[in-house]
Amino acid sequence: MKRKIFNYKIAIYAFFFIFSLVFIIPFILLISISFSTESDIMRYGYSLIPRTFSKMAYVFVFKNPTNLINAYVVTISYAFLGTTLSVAVMAMAGYALSREGFIYSKLVSRFLLVTMFFSGGLTPAYIINTQFYGLQDNFMVYILSGLASAYTIFVFRTFFAQLPKSLIESALLDGAGEMRVLRSVILPLSKPVLATFFMFGLLSRWQNFEVSLYYITDSKLYSIQYLLQLILNESRMIEETLRNIPGAYIGERPPGEIIKFAICVLGTLPMAAVFPFFQKYFSKGMVVGSVKG
Repeated sequence: MKRKIFNYKIAIYAFFFIFSLVFIIPFILLISISFSTESDIMRYGYSLIPRTFSKMAYVFVFKNPTNLINAYVVTISYAFLGTTLSVAVMAMAGYALSREGFIYSKLVSRFLLVTMFFSGGLTPAYIINTQFYGLQDNFMVYILSGLASAYTIFVFRTFFAQLPKSLIESALLDGAGEMRVLRSVILPLSKPVLATFFMFGLLSRWQNFEVSLYYITDSKLYSIQYLLQLILNESRMIEETLRNIPGAYIGERPPGEIIKFAICVLGTLPMAAVFPFFQKYFSKGMVVGSVKG
C-alpha cells in the first residue's frame, strides 16, 4: 500500500515537473537568444545555449542608459501608485454596493453595468483627458487612466457580501464608522482578492504603452514599454537602411532579431520577480465571485 502511494506521488511530481518545463524553457530560450549574435541566429536558428556569447543587443538598448533608467523609474512609480489607488477606489465602491443600507445600490450597479458594454471610445477619452483635465504630458495621466473597472467593483461587492455580517454589525455597535469598518474589519479579511487584483492591475499598467503613445511627447515621461518599442523601431530602421546599402554587412550583422528578445527580457524580468510574492493568494482570489454574482 505504501509503495503504491509512493509511486503515485512520484508520478504526480514527474507530471508537474515536465509540465513546468513547458513554461520555463521558453523563458530560458528568450534569455539565451538575447545573448547570441545576429549571424548565429541567421545561420543556425534558435538555441538554448548561445553558440557565441554576445552582449550586442543589450549594448544597443543601453546606449542611452539615462533614458532607460528614467523610463523604469516612471513605470515603476505609476504602476505601484496607480494600482494602489485603483484597488483602493474599487474596494470602497464594492464595499458601498455590498451594504444593504445603501439606498442607491441598484442605481449605481446599473450605471456600472452599462459601462461594461458601452464606451465613448478613444477620441472622446482623448479630448476629455487633454482639453478638460489637462493631462497631456502629465504624469497623472498614468494614474487616472483606467482607474476603475466595473467588473472588478462587482467582484469586490460579491466578496464583501459573503463575509459574515455579524462582524460589521459588531463593529458598528462599538462606534466604528463605515470607513473604520472597511479598514479594520473588511480589508484584513480580503487579502486574497486584494492581492489578486493588485497583481492584475500591476501587470496591466506595466505592459501598457498606449498611454505614452497617446498622451506623452516629453521623453522624460516615457514608460519603459513605449521606450523599448521606440528602440526596436530604431533598430529596424538601421537594419533596413544597411540592407539597402551594398556591402554594408561586412563583419557582424547589426542587432535586429536578437534585440527583440533583449527587449522582451528587459520588459518581463521585473514583473517575473514580483509575481512569486502574490502567487499564494491566487488560488483563493481567482475563484472570488464564482459562488454567487
